[in-house]
Amino acid sequence: MNIREIQKNIAQSFFPNIDFEKYKTTPEYKSQMEEFVKMGVGGFYVLPAETDNVKSLIEQLQAIAETPLLFIGKINTGLSDIIPDGTDFPHSSALSKTNDLPSAFKIGKSIGREANEFGVKLLILEQCNTFNLKDIKSALRQYTVEVQRGIQSEKILTSNYHVGKYENFALPHSPLLIDFIGGGDTKQSNSIGAEVKIFTDNFPYTFENFSSYHSEFLGFVMETVPDWFSELSEENITKEILTVINNRFNAITRLKKLCGLLPRFAKLETSHSTMIGHQNIALKMALKASSVSDAKKILPFKEEIGATVFAFIDDDADMRSATRFYTMFAQASDNECDYAYIDTKITKDDIVDLQSQLQDTDLTLFLLFYKEVLDDAELRKISSIINALTSENVFVVNFGNPENNEMICPNNNITTFSDSFPSLAAAVTILFGRQEAVEKYY
Repeated sequence: MNIREIQKNIAQSFFPNIDFEKYKTTPEYKSQMEEFVKMGVGGFYVLPAETDNVKSLIEQLQAIAETPLLFIGKINTGLSDIIPDGTDFPHSSALSKTNDLPSAFKIGKSIGREANEFGVKLLILEQCNTFNLKDIKSALRQYTVEVQRGIQSEKILTSNYHVGKYENFALPHSPLLIDFIGGGDTKQSNSIGAEVKIFTDNFPYTFENFSSYHSEFLGFVMETVPDWFSELSEENITKEILTVINNRFNAITRLKKLCGLLPRFAKLETSHSTMIGHQNIALKMALKASSVSDAKKILPFKEEIGATVFAFIDDDADMRSATRFYTMFAQASDNECDYAYIDTKITKDDIVDLQSQLQDTDLTLFLLFYKEVLDDAELRKISSIINALTSENVFVVNFGNPENNEMICPNNNITTFSDSFPSLAAAVTILFGRQEAVEKYY
């Protein structure tokens, strides 16, 4: 083998990050990504994108690739985490509350179909006991397995990715299950039970490290192709190193065959009606997951209700979710409602100002998005703010950790176990009593 052939085999282990927003808008960045394709990289790790037409951009890169590219994406609630056109599904913590394993498989199958449609063939599923709830640990594993089985049924490679304190667990053996080692820790297995340890985001930045790196690691996610790649010469390549390179190349090739990229790139056509069907499944499961406590019989809201809605937010992601909820609530209500973002740093003067605006309000609705269990002092503060801003009727929707319910509003609340798009829609559906319409229509 000459040095060019060796470089091509080495490059199949490279999976640089790709930002499709920059790819679409910055000619220099686009040229760099296309140059990586010509080098022979194995594929790309897709960063979350706000741009449309990601599917056609992936197809553009596939068209110039000598060997089909393997695109990788890390998701939590669906392809929507990395591609705007993808469907958003409830978190695993919500699915585990539905007592509906067959639908979890269907959700996985829907995610797999969309992954095929967009051309993303390896999905890293963030391990999602979102609120670290002990009572769902066993169910969480069952639902995680069913979602992954559903995804794999569409010939999509999968891997778990565990973050921080979230607990790891073994998954059933499957040639489509990949172990992705993340966070720079080469000892932390993310997919116990995987037949192949293949990808890591802890990349060896020298050729010496690359060639001697743990042989079971076959692919590497990276910010960019390393400088040493273009400087390689035949003098660098010993017989032992060539064996490692060829083994990695052959393993990547096998994976590409497993997910249908080889012997040729085949594209699954997913119709718009199929995508709508995925959204319907997502909403039904979000409704099943939601828990309702309505001691004062406030539900359902009348469409002409005059409501003021306050969202307790913790970060920018919460603000995005709250804004989505406001939009849905406004569409469901025939009356003009007031909306505001608040947090526990609100001053007494601000509370007085808000109180003056609540005199004509029929109902005050509070939204909670806190994913962590708050300490007692913080919970008391939130409870006092709610009491100060409460009209005759008060209701709470908790899109965050359910363990915060007890001290805040234990008797009049909806808990969704997720702040995904379908969970927001499920809350509005329940608030206005439209569950039967959803069941009938969908």
